[in-house]
Amino acid sequence: MKNILCLTLAACALGALPAAYAADKDNPFYAGATVGFGTQLTHEKNGVRVDSNKSRPLRLYGGYDLNQNFAIEAGYTRFGGFKFPNGVSTDVDSLHLAMKGAIALGDSWSLHGKVGMSNVALTEKRPLGTGKANDLRPLLGVGASFRLTNNVALTLDVTDYGSLKGPGLHITPRTAEVGLRYQW
Repeated sequence: MKNILCLTLAACALGALPAAYAADKDNPFYAGATVGFGTQLTHEKNGVRVDSNKSRPLRLYGGYDLNQNFAIEAGYTRFGGFKFPNGVSTDVDSLHLAMKGAIALGDSWSLHGKVGMSNVALTEKRPLGTGKANDLRPLLGVGASFRLTNNVALTLDVTDYGSLKGPGLHITPRTAEVGLRYQW
C-alpha cells in the first residue's frame, strides 16, 4: 500500500510538470540547505530508550515550481545517530519526495506546507557487523520563508519524517530547520 501511495504521488507530480511553464519565473528550479535545531530524535530498542538532543540534522533539497503556489520537492536529510553503552552506534537518514503548497503574504513573506513520502533508514554498527533497516513513511511539514533577494530566501521549517518501527526498534525523526533556498 505504501509503495502504491508513493508511486501515485510521483506520477501526479510528473504529470503536472508541463504546468510549470506557466509559472511567472524564468526558471522554476530551486535548491536549498538547512540545519536542524530543537530536533527530536528518539531511538528505542528492546526497551532501552535513548533521546538525542545533540544531533544537528542537515538537509539538502531541490525543487521544481509547478506554478506560483505549488512545487514538487525532493531531498536528503542526515539526522545523526546514537551511541549505546554496549559499543553499538547508529546513523539515521532519510530520502523524501513531497508536494509543497505556498501562500504569499506580501512581497517577501510566504507560508508553505508539505505532504509526501519519506524513506527513513537506520544503519546500526555493532562490534560483530552492520545491520540496516528502512521504511517508507508519510512526511508532513509546515514552514515560512522570507525572500532576502530575488533569488535567495531564508527558510524556517518544522517537519515530521515519519517513524521507523521494527521488532524491538522505534525511531522518530522530527526537526525544526533553518536554511537558505536559491531560486534560479
